[in-house]
Amino acid sequence: MTLKIITIKVICILSILSRLSLSKDILVQPIRHVLQITDLSLKINETVGKLIHLDHKHYMDKEIIDMDLIIYDNFLLYYGRIDLIKCKEYFLNCIIWKSYDISNLCENVTRLLHFVKIGYINREIRCPFRGEYNFKNITFDKDTILPTIFGPLDKSWDFNSIKLNIKIFNIDHFVLLFGNGNAKILSYRSKKN
Repeated sequence: MTLKIITIKVICILSILSRLSLSKDILVQPIRHVLQITDLSLKINETVGKLIHLDHKHYMDKEIIDMDLIIYDNFLLYYGRIDLIKCKEYFLNCIIWKSYDISNLCENVTRLLHFVKIGYINREIRCPFRGEYNFKNITFDKDTILPTIFGPLDKSWDFNSIKLNIKIFNIDHFVLLFGNGNAKILSYRSKKN
């Protein structure tokens, strides 16, 4: 009787192991998205400050941005608008896809920095802004920003280019900063996890 129970247990264990070894080939890997910036620009209102340097480069699977700007007077960020515009290939047939309105930017600076990682900055980021700010090795945190862009039901194969427009206003709704960028979305499914 005990030999029969041991044999059944061994057969069960072997069948489970064989299923697990086969399941790696059967399971469909999740779709992964890579954001690759093709163009980036930033304009600061001349009465408020000046952009000295803005550069972006692609390194392995990261987009790295370096920026140097000077702010002349106390700079209070009050309101911001971010528009994500999705396009077909080569930025054709574009439509506004998602818009984010963010108020009380000075109070939410730390929350907004949750989406990026800054390798080096010469001073603390807090309101009011004034002086020279030098940012090096800014990268997007793909684990937080891509799920914000792509919802679970979005058809990522429906488009492969994104335009981004950002406007920052002061309390009087005066445009302080305007930025835009273009990016390609590469979606793929890897063979191995």
